[in-house]
Amino acid sequence: MVVPAGFPSFPCPKCGGALPATMAAGMVIPCPLCHQQIVVPAGGGPNAAQAAAYQAWALQHGNTAAAMHDQHARAQVPGAGPSLFASTASVVVVEDGAGGLVAVGAQVGGDGRWHVRGVDPASRQVRWEAMHGSYFQTCPEVRAMCGRNGRIYVAHEGVLTAIDGPTGRGLWQARLSGRLDLDVDGAALVGDESDLREVMTAQGGVVVVKTENDTLSAFDRDTGQALWQRPCEGHAQSDGRALFFCAEWHKYELLDPRSGRALARYDADDGVLLPGALVLAVSDRGPEDQDGVAMVDLASGQERWFVAAESVDLDHGVAIVGGEVLVPVNGTAGTELLPVSPTGAAPKKGFFARLFGGGGGAGTRALPWTKHNVSAMWGAGDAVVIDCADWDGRRRIAVIEPRSMTVRHDSGVIPDGVAPGVRLGPGGQVAYAFGESNGPKTLRMVDAASGTLRWERQLADLDEVAFRAGQLVLRTDGAPVELVDPASGQTRVTF
Repeated sequence: MVVPAGFPSFPCPKCGGALPATMAAGMVIPCPLCHQQIVVPAGGGPNAAQAAAYQAWALQHGNTAAAMHDQHARAQVPGAGPSLFASTASVVVVEDGAGGLVAVGAQVGGDGRWHVRGVDPASRQVRWEAMHGSYFQTCPEVRAMCGRNGRIYVAHEGVLTAIDGPTGRGLWQARLSGRLDLDVDGAALVGDESDLREVMTAQGGVVVVKTENDTLSAFDRDTGQALWQRPCEGHAQSDGRALFFCAEWHKYELLDPRSGRALARYDADDGVLLPGALVLAVSDRGPEDQDGVAMVDLASGQERWFVAAESVDLDHGVAIVGGEVLVPVNGTAGTELLPVSPTGAAPKKGFFARLFGGGGGAGTRALPWTKHNVSAMWGAGDAVVIDCADWDGRRRIAVIEPRSMTVRHDSGVIPDGVAPGVRLGPGGQVAYAFGESNGPKTLRMVDAASGTLRWERQLADLDEVAFRAGQLVLRTDGAPVELVDPASGQTRVTF
């Protein structure tokens, strides 16, 4: 029963389940219980007071009632067995911190209380349960559950819960000021869009969370103690040690992750935090009011060098490849790549010397296609991966050797619909998906070193792709999760 007692209802002509009689007779709808097309046999509905009461009930209890109804219906099917997760739950597959994978999602008990489960995707055995006694108005969505360095985090309905990945032991809970934000740009490297990162310091780990109300919050990784909170525009960036964010328009700060204190402040048009280095786009530098790109030493917070360049555009990423920092700049014929390195006052030997070596690029390098603008770029081994489109909006994804700008792999023109896009895996693996929105998707696996297309698969739809513990995880809402062999594209497990 998904309709509260006393409210008008009618039985579904296909499955017999009770449905609210709030629709006009003759309407053709999919039954929310059995998903078959039906014709509403009886019209009518509650009065205004009943409708308001029903809406309040549905918002508060509808998710639980639907999940419990489906559990009951499943129990009537011979041989069906109990469900691993509630029918209304979203499920994500994350690394468990012990070299394996665990599927995480919500389940409801017979008393209407909720908990979170960790299930082995291969054996389908429940490994652990956490957060018993919770009450969820809605189940945790995909963005609300993520894995980080052996921890599993659930950010749901104003509470952040930290769970030990291998055992499922609840570690701590902390209050959040809003719904967890999405970091779409970070998904290529992390494999998910959850705006939550861990930063390690000499005094211990820090969990940094961005919420949709443009607030950056930090918690002690061991205890969950709230450390600080700051307004934040955009998304914070971290290399695992440093923390960099935009405090307000054109005002950037390098933060002490534990105290939230600004270690350095910069007036910049944009900024990108790379492993061990900070790259800034700056304007009106020096007596000639030059624009250009600068690199900052994270250890001291001081600028190492400045290179004059027009129309620097860091919004689409920066890549370190082959001892060069490749910076996108907007040219008259589309995006070009500016290779920069410390050619002026050379840095002391150490990180920068190891990173760049000797020499440096001169001038910009044009893309292999004219009138193309880069929308995103990443380094992958000795290659750069570029997602770009021409001035008529025709999109392509390519793997390029950046010194000669030789194309190793070219997707050709591909649809620009909603799809997971590029994902970077270990050993120079590049997976990318494309297709029309709400339609079939193509998934390709490319070796960045050679540009070889390893395999290609067609899928009815695809919502997420992630490299996890030596496997490729494919997730589509309402469809089974697949664990795929990255080398062959063959499905190992359907869950």
